[in-house]
Amino acid sequence: MHCKLVFKKKLFRESDEAVTDPMFLQLSYVQLQHDYILGNYPVGKDDAAQLSALQILAEIGSVSTPETCANWNSLLERFLPRQLSMTRAKREWEFDIISRYHSLNVMCNTE
Repeated sequence: MHCKLVFKKKLFRESDEAVTDPMFLQLSYVQLQHDYILGNYPVGKDDAAQLSALQILAEIGSVSTPETCANWNSLLERFLPRQLSMTRAKREWEFDIISRYHSLNVMCNTE
C-alpha cells in the first residue's frame, strides 16, 4: 500500500510561475500530481495515457518491457486516475500506455 501525507497550498499567484526554488517546485509538483490522480483536473484519455507513460518512465527509468516489472499493476493504479481507468478495458489502457512509454523512451535515449 502506498500512502502519502500531502499539505496543500490554497492560494496561487501569477508570481509563483517565476519561482525557481527547487523545494517550491517539488512541493507544487507533488500537489499537482495528487490532485490529478484524484480526478480534480479534467483530462482526456489521450492526455491521461501520455501523463501515465511519463510518470512510469520517471519512476522506473528505461526498461525494454515495463509491463514485466513486478509492480506494473501498482504503477497503473498510481498514475492513472481511477475515474478514467473505468472508461476503457484495462488491457486497452495498458497497450496505449506501453506504446507511449516506448515512444518516450526512444525520445529520451536519442537526445
